[in-house]
Amino acid sequence: MIEPYVYPPRDQEDAEQWLDEHFAKVACRDGIEEILRDGFDGSCLKSGCARNAIEKFGLRQVEAVLASTVRERSWDERFSRRTVEWANACPASSKDPAYSLNAHSVVVDGFVRQYLRAVEEMAQEAREQLVEGQFPQMTL
Repeated sequence: MIEPYVYPPRDQEDAEQWLDEHFAKVACRDGIEEILRDGFDGSCLKSGCARNAIEKFGLRQVEAVLASTVRERSWDERFSRRTVEWANACPASSKDPAYSLNAHSVVVDGFVRQYLRAVEEMAQEAREQLVEGQFPQMTL
């Protein structure tokens, strides 16, 4: 499937918002690359890497970068089926090489699995806080 090129908005305010989002995703991509370099020892990804990225860049940015990376490498069979299905279902994802990670596909797959677990844990923590009458602190 060939995706049409989406031109940046022409309105000045929309263009500034588009540029802000673009640079935020690029910064997130670079930050995740650094987290992976520091957190992967050659055979294992340290626990907490995904949560660190979420806390630093927010759920939406991390999701967009990860989903974009998986969708950009649709030919790569080293991603698990669950990862590919998740990436294709992400509404915030695009198939943009500017947001794609350079890390090895197996490392990215492990990071996505860690990300999905972290999101589930954060949702559980938020539910528990709501039961206790506290408002959860989450970064989107």
